[in-house]
Amino acid sequence: MVTRKLYKTGHCIVVALPSYMLAACSLEPGDTVRLTIHASSSAIAIQKHDPLRPTKKRPRRKRSS
Repeated sequence: MVTRKLYKTGHCIVVALPSYMLAACSLEPGDTVRLTIHASSSAIAIQKHDPLRPTKKRPRRKRSS
């Protein structure tokens, strides 16, 4: 997994690979993006990462006293 910050003036990032060209929009400059490349299934996933809202949040269990 590669996490990079965008310092571009546009609102889109284009990932160009030898056999793919993928564009993920609705991004703003300074956003942190997670780029996941699955070599086995040849799939690419671009996920916008918000530091204020963790993507993986474990549900809190209420402690019974």
